[in-house]
Amino acid sequence: GRNDPPPLPPTPVIIEPDTSCQDDSVWHPSLVQNNTCDNTHEYPTEWNTPTGNETYLFESAYDCCQYTFPNGTCLTVDICPTLAPTPNPTPAPTPPPTPLPTQPESASYDPQCTSGRITNGCTPVAVVSAEKLRDFTDGPAETTRIANVLMKDTRISQYMISKEAWGCIWTELIQNGKGIRSVTSREGWVESDYNFSGPMLQKMIEELDRLITKYSSPSWNTQANANRLVELLVEHRGLIQI
Repeated sequence: GRNDPPPLPPTPVIIEPDTSCQDDSVWHPSLVQNNTCDNTHEYPTEWNTPTGNETYLFESAYDCCQYTFPNGTCLTVDICPTLAPTPNPTPAPTPPPTPLPTQPESASYDPQCTSGRITNGCTPVAVVSAEKLRDFTDGPAETTRIANVLMKDTRISQYMISKEAWGCIWTELIQNGKGIRSVTSREGWVESDYNFSGPMLQKMIEELDRLITKYSSPSWNTQANANRLVELLVEHRGLIQI
């Protein structure tokens, strides 16, 4: 059996401090805290001798406290706490799928355009610009363009007012604001106050480029309406690019 423990050395010699938890750690009286047993590697080398091993080193915290501090409070400091299981690593975010390449649009026509239900098919009779219609300089001429198309349809022309009144109608509806509300009807705002983001503007330009290229091709550039459309699209693209 163990004999009564001798007093602790007054000035212990400390070996290299423990930096990690080791499987061969033993319990012993603490050198830095009273009434405490710990399992650090900070204890005198003399305790590793047979006599010191029997007196100061123990296999468990319970044995250390029972033998070293049998009549008082004994604290324990465990440098090898039970570690929580390592959580599974957070999986890396799934990268977005690579978008498929844009397929070129194939020519298609609404069945209503080829069934004969629409007089003269769906070929446009004119191209007009809403921007020019609202413009105080170009508006009257754009109004006349619309009126001239309507005058060619006998079903409508008989109900048309005289040509002299066309300008008056434009003045009342657009300049005097008696028509339907538009982007210019909001008080305190001008059209340039309505902004778009850079990506939105880039998409607009890409679509305008596509349409300009299409309707400038030999298949279309002999048609007046196609040329008018290209003229308006080029002008609109220039305004976006400013």
